[in-house]
Amino acid sequence: MHRRIQNKKTVTNRAEAPKRSQNKKITESLAIFLMGISLYILLHPYSDTLNTILSGRLALYQEYYQTYGVHLLGRDNLENAMFDSGYLQSLLSKGILFASQLMLILTWMGWRLKSMSWKSAILLLAYFSLGFTETALQHFELFFPIVIILGNDIGKYKNEKNLF
Repeated sequence: MHRRIQNKKTVTNRAEAPKRSQNKKITESLAIFLMGISLYILLHPYSDTLNTILSGRLALYQEYYQTYGVHLLGRDNLENAMFDSGYLQSLLSKGILFASQLMLILTWMGWRLKSMSWKSAILLLAYFSLGFTETALQHFELFFPIVIILGNDIGKYKNEKNLF
């Protein structure tokens, strides 16, 4: 009887594997997707209605872009600018080099995990989404708990692998 229960569990885990893989891919690619939306907002014309709904933020982003441009190492003038998007702040105030490194780190975090728990996936999705609406991407106090939980997932995966 014990073997039957164990076999049912294996079948269930195999059936859930494609779902986990798909959720992991969505989580990994969300940061790149949100950076793409941020760049689209920055570089393309906007509607006045959407700009009004967003309290003039679209016009403000484009004004910063036209006035200061995008530089390799960033601009000191924009360090305290009012951005609502951490992705745009990383690009305009910190520069192309910092923004590229940030995107590499954020996507690498998801790719590095062999097995991602739901807790980690939800936490990463929330962090990436928060970065789209706030300037939270560069705050270490928000990033540190994510690193701890992801490290815990890596440790659990290694322990499970050693058990079998």
